[in-house]
Amino acid sequence: MQITVYGPLRSATNEKTVTLAFDGGTVEDALTVFVENYPRAKSQLYTTDGRLQSSARISVNGERVDLDDDFPADAELTVFPAVQGGVKERLLDRCKQKRSVKEYSEREI
Repeated sequence: MQITVYGPLRSATNEKTVTLAFDGGTVEDALTVFVENYPRAKSQLYTTDGRLQSSARISVNGERVDLDDDFPADAELTVFPAVQGGVKERLLDRCKQKRSVKEYSEREI
C-alpha cells in the first residue's frame, strides 16, 4: 500500500509518501501496519487509550473513510494527523464534509 502523510507525521516517516506491504483488510488494519512500521506516528494518531484522535483524518483513494471500511491491498492511504487551530483546522472541517482530499492543493494542506 502507498501511504501519504501530512504535517508532523512526516517527521515519523522522513518522507511524504511511503510504501508498505499489506495484504488488504480494513482501514484500521492498514493503520496498524503503518504504526508498526513507523512507531513515532502512534502518538500523533492515537489517544493514550488507543482510540484514533478525533481530529485525525484518514482517506483511501482520496475519499474519507471510517476505520471499519474495507481497504484493498493496492489502495492509497492518506493520513492527516491530529491538529488544532488555524488553516489546518479549516481544512479538516472541509474534510469532515466528506469532500475528496484530491480537491485541495499542496499549498492548502
